[in-house]
Amino acid sequence: MTALDLLLRTPSIVKENYGSVVSREDLEEGYLGSDMSVFVCKRGYLSEVRVCLEKMEDGSPGERVSCPETLLKADSCGDEIDIASF
Repeated sequence: MTALDLLLRTPSIVKENYGSVVSREDLEEGYLGSDMSVFVCKRGYLSEVRVCLEKMEDGSPGERVSCPETLLKADSCGDEIDIASF
């Protein structure tokens, strides 16, 4: 498995809303649920989406899993999230 195999597709909720605001609820749905990702915002704009993967016995990443509470606490976005346009 290569790093490219781990890339997640950008959900349509993000692609369809560049330059506008989305609700946290809609964004969570696009990333498979409220505990499946962590949203990091800077100056009100979404800057990172962190996801959690299981660790296989050989140390390689496995399937997506719910993120632990310690990581969920790093979430810094509010109920309305600005998606920047590039």
